[in-house]
Amino acid sequence: MLLVNTSIIYSTEAFVLCPLLMLGMFIMVKIGHYLRLKSTREYEAMGSIEGSSYGLLGLILAFTFGMSSTRYDNRRAVIVEEVNNIAGAMLRVEGISNDSIKHAFYLDYRDLVDLRIKTNVTKIFDPQYDSVRFASYKVVRKLIRHANDLAKIPEYNYSAYQMVAALIKVNESITTRYNAMNSTVPDAIIWLLIIFALSCSLFAGFSFPKDKRVNWLPVLSFILFTGVVIYIILDLDRPKRGFIDLSFQYQRIVDLKMMLPKDLEN
Repeated sequence: MLLVNTSIIYSTEAFVLCPLLMLGMFIMVKIGHYLRLKSTREYEAMGSIEGSSYGLLGLILAFTFGMSSTRYDNRRAVIVEEVNNIAGAMLRVEGISNDSIKHAFYLDYRDLVDLRIKTNVTKIFDPQYDSVRFASYKVVRKLIRHANDLAKIPEYNYSAYQMVAALIKVNESITTRYNAMNSTVPDAIIWLLIIFALSCSLFAGFSFPKDKRVNWLPVLSFILFTGVVIYIILDLDRPKRGFIDLSFQYQRIVDLKMMLPKDLEN
């Protein structure tokens, strides 16, 4: 089962979490302002500390954005790698001159491609995701057994061993893709980002002068921009969810069916 299943952060949709965060930031600003108005003591301006706090928040945002972006790029790369490995293994069939043997191999490759396409559309939290993955392993092992049997025939020895080597890479790429889907920004960093955003909001509200009217436009802009950036971070970090997806890479797996013979049984 995918590790993100156990995470509260990743089980909550970004379009729910981020508006709640922005609402929380606005409430913290109001609380900070209220505490300042109720305070009977005068406080010196702490511009340098304020700037450092916002700078640190920006640093954490940039760091987390970089982590989620890197993981997104890794997922794209491993899907392309898987497509190349499956395509390379399928091309080894062309080294077999016997049509009936080629047909049997292509039937298995068709099953493998169908399973990998099913992986594309299966949601991360769906228990069927693991079932499809294990079924993919079984088809690869079946293909390897058939290739090893074919290697016993001297005429097909070289092509069969090449296919075995290619299928081992396919098996590895399935595992690599599974691990890439599990690779997300640690919860501790996301919680740190949320807590720090709320804390800076409280600090911002408390820094408002008591004897002047508050200009809420910069405050609301700060809250909005912070919420949008955190939404993008979460969207990048969550495979198969949100607006930023891997549909272009998934289509490359669908394109593998074009390498199968047109007269193959459906």
